[in-house]
Amino acid sequence: MVASACLKSPQQCLAHSDKRLLLSRYPSPRVAGEMLGYGKTYIFRLLKNGELKSYRDGGARRIITQSLRDYVARRLAEDAEPARRGRPKKKKP
Repeated sequence: MVASACLKSPQQCLAHSDKRLLLSRYPSPRVAGEMLGYGKTYIFRLLKNGELKSYRDGGARRIITQSLRDYVARRLAEDAEPARRGRPKKKKP
């Protein structure tokens, strides 16, 4: 299994050995978990919380690739913000 894979175009991802990650336009939760380095249970939690978008295809659930890109972009933006340390300051009345 691949621990992580890029979400860029297939030409930029050719270094990855697992071809199904490259060819899957709408990955299953298991494959999406492999792409992000998460477990399947955490992917379902992200789906339930609305952080990822998906649809049902017969009996299979498929995750929209753009929602994976958006999720990664949000996480990168959160990491770019300076970390706050300590307790929040009290507001004076």
